[in-house]
Amino acid sequence: MSVEFLHLRNRLRSGGTMRYHTHAARMIKTQDVAQHSFNVVWLAMALTHGRLSRDGVLAALEHDAAEHWTGDLPAPTKRALGIREQFAEFELGTMVQQFGGAVSAPNLLDSVVLKLADAMEGAMFCIHESSMGNRLMKGILENFADYTDQVLRSNEDFLAESARNGEFNLNLAAEVQRYIEFHRGSA
Repeated sequence: MSVEFLHLRNRLRSGGTMRYHTHAARMIKTQDVAQHSFNVVWLAMALTHGRLSRDGVLAALEHDAAEHWTGDLPAPTKRALGIREQFAEFELGTMVQQFGGAVSAPNLLDSVVLKLADAMEGAMFCIHESSMGNRLMKGILENFADYTDQVLRSNEDFLAESARNGEFNLNLAAEVQRYIEFHRGSA
């Protein structure tokens, strides 16, 4: 087999990694990285009025792919241990090695939107789990809701300017955030 084929095979296999396997909460409906990434792409497309760049789409598809090799280390754990940046570099190096070269390089707006869409998708998955009767999702939903708020607050001026330029759907972001906050209070 060629190296190019092996790298392609690695990309395809990376989507099958299960999410939330490190959490104590049991899932009613499991989610793998491919399902999550698919949803992140759709959220990011909606938040950019369908104008997510090619690199933004690729970044959304790749953003959790390294978990196939590194495992899923929850973001709160990375923050608590102060290893967030180092782990991100490790994941990037892993993807470059496993995928045979460079990975996507999204622009600033796509990077911010990707973080937001990732957090929103996680929250919405937790809400869906809760709606099916999973009462163990509250803490995970809290983490995603907090991260959604953090991304919006820390990029408030940039996203407002992007919205004025027609590049970001601020109304939709606010609507999703209200949906998350409503369910956060009832989870």
